[in-house]
Amino acid sequence: MDGIVYLDLLEQYVFPQIETFEQEIVSRVIFMQGGAPPHFSLFVTDVLNERLPDAWIGRGGPIPWPPRSPDLSPLDVFLWGYIKNIVYVEKIRNIQHLQDRITSAIETVARYMIQKT
Repeated sequence: MDGIVYLDLLEQYVFPQIETFEQEIVSRVIFMQGGAPPHFSLFVTDVLNERLPDAWIGRGGPIPWPPRSPDLSPLDVFLWGYIKNIVYVEKIRNIQHLQDRITSAIETVARYMIQKT
């Protein structure tokens, strides 16, 4: 993947998804990306600065994020991926529905899942 393909992914999938959120949620969105070269292509960062001013984390972004950050542990990656797969199995109607879906998803996390991670 290069910066052009990554930008296409953002424009075709990420930005339209963000636009479906209620304005209250959109105003609190902070987009985080890793340190892969396509993420910090100049035209990608220009678009992120235009579409999400002061609301994205990444190399060269308004909110810096160090590469290989210890905060991005396997638990973070596994847990949030697992939770998101459950939460977004159906279209979210409003903030209360989202909160209910997150709570229900977290209740399915078993102790052994955390221990294995």
